[in-house]
Amino acid sequence: LAKYQPNPMQLIPLILRLDPTTSTPTLALHQLHQGQPTIPLSTTQILTESISTVATLLSSTRAHQDRLIYALAGLLFSNPTILPFGGSKSRPGYLSFNGTTTSHLLTYMVTEPFNTYWSLKGREGLDFLVVSVNAVLRMQRGNRKDELDEAVMKGMKKSGMIPWSGEYYIPKLLRHVVEVENGVGMNDSAVEFTPVIHKG
Repeated sequence: LAKYQPNPMQLIPLILRLDPTTSTPTLALHQLHQGQPTIPLSTTQILTESISTVATLLSSTRAHQDRLIYALAGLLFSNPTILPFGGSKSRPGYLSFNGTTTSHLLTYMVTEPFNTYWSLKGREGLDFLVVSVNAVLRMQRGNRKDELDEAVMKGMKKSGMIPWSGEYYIPKLLRHVVEVENGVGMNDSAVEFTPVIHKG
């Protein structure tokens, strides 16, 4: 998974934690395992835990996880200015994706921002990943079907899963599922994940 072997003390893994003060989940960025501040994580551990964290978040709703993976791709691959997915109009970074499954796509979307960060090209990609995961979850929890459908279609096209041209319909498995809590539709404020830097 890891292309680079930087100083592990510089690495930031994505970890899902429960905020004890608010009893809400928090998508945290931190450097080391809590309780083990002197033992750095390897790049492989960082990527494995980060991919698992994002996968867990995207499967925490009633929607099929693949729908939210494609929606995440639709958001990440639509910003031309942020590495590693942005770049020139004719050759954006996301064109380097050559996987064939949503599992490949999720791994790519989490791994590439870390590789960019580790190659000293900035952490904007990591921050954008966190923001985009939050945005996808807010759209699903807020039952914002049309916005999600648009992001799903963009993600499927830009990841090469469907052709750019021609008519295409979202498969039944990937269609919107209403989020409900106690029989009432959930709104945008039902969940919030925030990036936090923990320094060990």
